[in-house]
Amino acid sequence: MNPDRYPLAIIGAGALGLHFAARLAGRGPVAVVARSEARAAALRAGVTVGNALFRPDAFGPATLPEADWVIVL
Repeated sequence: MNPDRYPLAIIGAGALGLHFAARLAGRGPVAVVARSEARAAALRAGVTVGNALFRPDAFGPATLPEADWVIVL
């Protein structure tokens, strides 16, 4: 899902950022901003968070999405 504007974006796609994103994605769209376009592509392919496969809406620094709220980790 790629809405025009996300209610929430998380900058920092490490363990903590992905954990928050996976939990919050159950409530609504969440964008994840990774350190590079390559890392964002790898995340979009899927990453295991807990015991579940999570496929975030991931972006690199060159393609930042618009968001109402941002969490920086």
